[in-house]
Amino acid sequence: MQDTPSNETLAVKIDALAAVIIANQEVINEKQALILAQTTKTNGRVTSLEKFKNIWVGVIIVVDLMILPLAMAIILHYMKL
Repeated sequence: MQDTPSNETLAVKIDALAAVIIANQEVINEKQALILAQTTKTNGRVTSLEKFKNIWVGVIIVVDLMILPLAMAIILHYMKL
C-alpha cells in the first residue's frame, strides 16, 4: 500500500506553503511600491520636458509665420529704396 500522509502532516505543509506565499507577496508589494515611486518621478520629468518642447514648437511657429515674413518684408522694402 501507499504511504499516505496524515492530516496533521498535510496541515503543516499547507501552513508552510501559505507562509512562503505570504512572504513572496510582501516582497512583491514592496517592489511594486518602489516601481510606483520611480514611475511617478519619471512621469514628472517627462511632463516637464514635453511642456518645454511644446513651448519651443510654439516659438518656432510664431517665428516662421509672423516674424520671419515681417523681417523679410522690411528688408526688401529698404533694399528697394
